[in-house]
Amino acid sequence: MPIEQQNQKIVDFLLFSVPKDVLRKFENSLFIEMICDANLHILNVSARWPGSTHDTHIWNDSVVKQFVADLHGRGFTSYFLIGDSGYLLRPWLLTPFLNAEPNTPEYRFNKTFCHARSCIERCNGVLKMRFRYLLKHRTLHYSPSKASKIINACVVLHNLCISENVPIIDDDNDIVADLE
Repeated sequence: MPIEQQNQKIVDFLLFSVPKDVLRKFENSLFIEMICDANLHILNVSARWPGSTHDTHIWNDSVVKQFVADLHGRGFTSYFLIGDSGYLLRPWLLTPFLNAEPNTPEYRFNKTFCHARSCIERCNGVLKMRFRYLLKHRTLHYSPSKASKIINACVVLHNLCISENVPIIDDDNDIVADLE
C-alpha cells in the first residue's frame, strides 16, 4: 500500500506523551498520555502517573494497549496508533524508522509519519491555549489526584469546544484560532 494511502489510516488514532514538566506541584509533576484523532478530539487521557514514571511502564499498564492489541488480533486491522521512537513497533502501533537515510522510502515514510504525528502536538497546544494553567510555566496548587481530575475536566471541555467549533480566545478576548 502506498504511503499516501497508509497516511489516511494512520491519522485515525495518535499516541503522545506530554513532557513530564507540563504539570507541576512544586517538585512534583504528572505524566500525561493522550490519544487523539485527526480532528483533535481526545479519545483517551491518562493523567494519573507521577512525572518520574517511565513511559514504558505507563504504556504497558495502559488498558488501551491491550484493547488495541485484542482488536487487531480479532481482525480489525484498519486502525493504528502511532507513537514516537520510544515505543516498540507492533502490528497496530507504528513508529518511525531510526536513522533513515535521505531519499529512501524509509525517509519519506518518516516525513509523512511526522506530519501525521504533529496532530497530537497541535491537540496538546490547543488544549493548553484553551486552559492556560496547563502551560509549562503555570502551577496547579493541588494534590496530584485533584490535578488529574482537573486535567480530565479540561479534556472533556476541550472535546465539547472541538465538537461545537468554539474558537480559542486570548486574554484580550481576541480570537486566536478558529479551528474550522
